[in-house]
Amino acid sequence: MKCQSSGQWSIPRAECAVSGPENNKAPNKILLSSSSVAENSPSGTVVGKLSTIDEDEGQKHSYKMTDSAGNLFDLDNTTSIVIAIGHLDYESQLRHIIRLTSTDDGSTPLSVTQDLVIYVTNVNEPPG
Repeated sequence: MKCQSSGQWSIPRAECAVSGPENNKAPNKILLSSSSVAENSPSGTVVGKLSTIDEDEGQKHSYKMTDSAGNLFDLDNTTSIVIAIGHLDYESQLRHIIRLTSTDDGSTPLSVTQDLVIYVTNVNEPPG
């Protein structure tokens, strides 16, 4: 607990802020730096980097992909980057939904699970 006196003699007042493991708050939201990838991209193409909105400053987050949209996407846990690993075809499906969980490193780890949409962009393909 940290307290600071108002410094005035006539009206004693202190402001206190409690910090510690009992105040760990769950993360609020998962963000993906880019939400689109070109069709026919080779396996390993970077879609975007994950980040988490969390009221607890300075916490680190780990990610787990619990739905990869039929094995079309994967997660590089060391860099928090979502990559395309399957065949993406704009003409077949314009968007895919992946599900991720972000867990903070609080003394009692808390998490948020969220669906993210990844859009497939069209590429001009030769007639075939």
